[in-house]
Amino acid sequence: MKIKKDFITNSSSTNFILANKTKNKENPRIKIELEYDLTNLSEDKIASLDEFYNSDLYKDEHWLMLTDVQKNKCIEILKNEGTIFNIEVSNENDDLIENELHVNGLAKFIKNNPDLEIIAED
Repeated sequence: MKIKKDFITNSSSTNFILANKTKNKENPRIKIELEYDLTNLSEDKIASLDEFYNSDLYKDEHWLMLTDVQKNKCIEILKNEGTIFNIEVSNENDDLIENELHVNGLAKFIKNNPDLEIIAED
């Protein structure tokens, strides 16, 4: 519960009064590192060869057409019990993570994770 000048509120917001103790007049910046479940952005999760062969990705009915090399990479991953995710991000909403991925791509966020690989990107 917060007490604001003349009333009490159950607001769940948090306020900060921030001081920049240097002569640098630029806007203050911080680096925020977090873990995010990319399945929140996934339209499809393909976990078997049957699912892949029946998917729009394999049948060339998806807007992002995979090359034969990319399809073979998916098949190899699925044969080794991996999973393929169809992730789509947009800048047409207020989701900060989705907007960041739309602007800067996924590669910089997965570069230190050898378990993840981008098969195709537009």
